[in-house]
Amino acid sequence: MNFKKMTMLHKSHRFEARAVMEELVKFTWLTRDVSPYLVSRYSERKETAEELSKRVNLSKAT
Repeated sequence: MNFKKMTMLHKSHRFEARAVMEELVKFTWLTRDVSPYLVSRYSERKETAEELSKRVNLSKAT
């Protein structure tokens, strides 16, 4: 095996890994303020028909 070729290959992988990590850090900083929106799942927020009826029932308000 050619040692120099292996070294160059590993160096390029290190550069790629660094580039990916930099993009991840940028994405994290950009989405930090909107994280509640990004992690909110419909299945966790889904109301039952009864809960919805209680919440929007206007008969109590009038």
